[in-house]
Amino acid sequence: MRPLHPLSLVEQTVEHLREGFRTGHWCGILPGVRVLARELNVSKDTMELALRQLEREGSLKSGGHGKRREIVIPRENAISVRVLRVGILLSSALEQINPNSHHLLLKLIRQIENAGHVCFFADRSMRDLGNKLSRITRMVEAAKADAWVVYAAPNEVIRWFSSHSAPALAMGRVPGGLQMASAITDLSEALHAAVRELTRHGHRRIVAVSPESWRVPEPSNTAKRFLTAMKANGHQPSNYNLPNWECTPAGLENLLNSLFQITPPTALLFVDPAACVAALGFLGRRGLLIPRDVSILCMTSGPMFDLLPQRLAHFEWPIDSHIHRIVRWVGRVAMGEIEKQETIFPAIFHPGETIGPASHGA
Repeated sequence: MRPLHPLSLVEQTVEHLREGFRTGHWCGILPGVRVLARELNVSKDTMELALRQLEREGSLKSGGHGKRREIVIPRENAISVRVLRVGILLSSALEQINPNSHHLLLKLIRQIENAGHVCFFADRSMRDLGNKLSRITRMVEAAKADAWVVYAAPNEVIRWFSSHSAPALAMGRVPGGLQMASAITDLSEALHAAVRELTRHGHRRIVAVSPESWRVPEPSNTAKRFLTAMKANGHQPSNYNLPNWECTPAGLENLLNSLFQITPPTALLFVDPAACVAALGFLGRRGLLIPRDVSILCMTSGPMFDLLPQRLAHFEWPIDSHIHRIVRWVGRVAMGEIEKQETIFPAIFHPGETIGPASHGA
């Protein structure tokens, strides 16, 4: 018997593409060489050689110079796959969503379209419709999507989608007892790690500058996890640690003025990067240095922080894991499969360089 030889990178790429054709990850017109090479993390030359091999064996048909190739699967090997219209329903307008989720959603649309489907944002967000279920459901019905990805929806909207005829996947937690596909970012361990690191540096006055959704009408699940992390690390959290404020530029200025008037915080945790950027300006005007006078942590990151003199302490969100999970779910729906699995991906805390010893005389 001849010994087995490891597959070359080109052969591995060919096998990966064949499997994607068979399962419906790609169907119809194949994306271009650059897009495929980026998705599979190989060079353009490797991808071109793989595509030529698939052309020679008859799995691809060339569209001619400068045109994309068409997938041709022998009938006996093909799984019945249809092209879907996939709608994405947002909690708020795209430009109002945090940068990590904004990046995730745009990349998700590209990946779903690369798989051969049609993907679009709903005409209006749930917030635009006043979060009223009747208005949301009318818009969803009129869109005539074959499947829906629902981002950060209220429980009553999730319940409606769970019984709706079109399959849906929730980006966020699903109410207990409901069977519905979901992809969840778990912030528990990252919050515990962040509070633990701050506590280790002597911080007792830790303030979370949070959006209204954390506090109104009652503390959200994420807010509760922050408070639990505080208690687990020996703190006795109060409204000081999770203050109410009006989410406007003037409201943030008023909040920071009040916080630094008598018992200034030694650490500030920001949920929204816009609030973090604005606070950096406030601290600069006060002559406060980071992390000498106050430590800073932002739960989201983005290019707006790239030119800071120190690496910002932040959470890393599992963007690619979410995208891979949702694209696979879309592929299963296209093959007629019903999948209602809950998938949880943890965020990771990175201490950066903006956390230092507490300065209680700040």
